[in-house]
Amino acid sequence: MRCFILSVVAASAHKAYVMKVSQVIGGDNSQLLEIDTEAQTERVINSDLTAETDFVKGSVVCGNTWYGIGSSMQFGGNVIAQVDISTGNLTVTRVGGLWYHLKCTEQANELLAVVAAASPPEFALAKLTLGGEYPATDIIGKFPAVLWDGWVQSFTFSGNELQANFAVKKRGSDTA
Repeated sequence: MRCFILSVVAASAHKAYVMKVSQVIGGDNSQLLEIDTEAQTERVINSDLTAETDFVKGSVVCGNTWYGIGSSMQFGGNVIAQVDISTGNLTVTRVGGLWYHLKCTEQANELLAVVAAASPPEFALAKLTLGGEYPATDIIGKFPAVLWDGWVQSFTFSGNELQANFAVKKRGSDTA
């Protein structure tokens, strides 16, 4: 079974970046594709990520670099993959916690991200600085305790805001 996961916003007015994953452990490697909608062409930027890393969470293009959140069986948690769009060079960084959404900042190798810790998840906005084996993580702010519906789409960056939509408990009930 093959599955395309739409994984990125456009880097320019006519290009989109999509992660094509096999959805089969031990299957074909994932491919980061550049789709030029104006020229109606597609090119493989990188095919070095194995099928053990699944990209179903957020990704973003900052300058000439694609960043994507992957869930990795090999590393036992989340990773941030960085791919240079010009050269296809891949860097994979392990990250603790569960990561959901990414946003560019003005600094190279620095992202804003939604992270969750604990169970039930406690969400926060973090500054993630990549470089080295593990990134530096600085919590900017935390969400109050919420009832999470389990969807990555709960979070949206809009301009300089992080917006979130959460489920609510039934009135008069202590359980969801």
